[in-house]
Amino acid sequence: MQNWQLWAVAAALSAAITALLVKVGVQGVDAGMATLFRTLAVAIVLTLVLLVSGRLDWQELRQLPALSLGALALSALATGVSWFCYSRALQLGPVAGVAALDKLSVVLIALLAVLLLGEQKTSAPRSLEMQRSIWVLVGIARSPLGYWLLKSAPIALAQKQQQTDRWNSQPPANVPRRFQ
Repeated sequence: MQNWQLWAVAAALSAAITALLVKVGVQGVDAGMATLFRTLAVAIVLTLVLLVSGRLDWQELRQLPALSLGALALSALATGVSWFCYSRALQLGPVAGVAALDKLSVVLIALLAVLLLGEQKTSAPRSLEMQRSIWVLVGIARSPLGYWLLKSAPIALAQKQQQTDRWNSQPPANVPRRFQ
């Protein structure tokens, strides 16, 4: 496994733990206040990590190009909106469903990277590349769909049983006697 892949796996594991902790943390708390607290906590922790590792360089921050500063500021804005929406969704819904829908961002990232950043597809043979893309899309599409089916199927079956029970106890008046 390459170095970037290890970091990506660590990010995925951290995101999973984050989802669970945010779900617990936002109960009975305003989503905006929860997001503000998370943001402040992240800023403090990152400052400490950079300070302890000797990489906190205020001079480097002052010398960032205008394009980088603008992109990072917009990224912070998008992150804040994303965290707020995520917190609110976790207040209202189940963590598995919210996390599954949140993973649709993977498809959006891939599309936007090609459309806006001009990133090229991998150098793998086209058929293999297409198979990978299809399996990724199927996996992502299955997550929310699978969750929805698992959640709604028992409800649909229960509703069908209730209709059958009503029919058996009292058939509609417009049904001929021979079909009852």
